[in-house]
Amino acid sequence: MTTAEEELRPPEPPGPLTWMRKNLFSSWFDGILTIIGVLIIFFVVWTVGDWIINQANWAPVLNFPLLYLIGQYPRDQMWRVALTLWTVSFLFGMSWGTWGKLLRTFALALGIFLGVLTLY
Repeated sequence: MTTAEEELRPPEPPGPLTWMRKNLFSSWFDGILTIIGVLIIFFVVWTVGDWIINQANWAPVLNFPLLYLIGQYPRDQMWRVALTLWTVSFLFGMSWGTWGKLLRTFALALGIFLGVLTLY
């Protein structure tokens, strides 16, 4: 390799420890803010997770899924809601090649949700 080729190559990305030291702990104040932020996030995730697993009553959600999907919409007009959901799902599916990975994930999740709802 010549030196000209070496100069054109981009530098190697820093490792995770170097990145953390530079971005999260660059000063003592940044280190304290990082630790406080991690503790707050941990507390919130722990509390919400505990509520979801131990305290929430999921029986109404499991027994009446259509109530959460369409509310008090008239049952004889439910085809409009279904047509709208399938159209949106189709458009997301057709767009995932253009918009990338995030839209693909959302389109797949919507499709799985609608499939499970159809089986129910």
